[in-house]
Amino acid sequence: MAGNDQFRILVGATASDYGYAEIATSDNGDEPIYVRQYLHQYGVPFKILVRSATLLDASGNTSFPGTVTAPTFIGNLSGTANYATSAGSASV
Repeated sequence: MAGNDQFRILVGATASDYGYAEIATSDNGDEPIYVRQYLHQYGVPFKILVRSATLLDASGNTSFPGTVTAPTFIGNLSGTANYATSAGSASV
């Protein structure tokens, strides 16, 4: 963290049975938040970075190094599909 940057890991609850966990940064609103996996080497922890996911970058984007799996997705998608099916009626 730079001189003026702040971070926190916080747990709390807004009401009974509505708990949350927060990982946050504070300063200019462009501090990235990463989740990383490391290997240790020769007994030294955090020696070799294996994977890094960006929860938020400076622009608010998220990226993952592997496959993202979800039971459902709501929203717009863009890109090219190798295979696709339609939930509606089929057209030929």
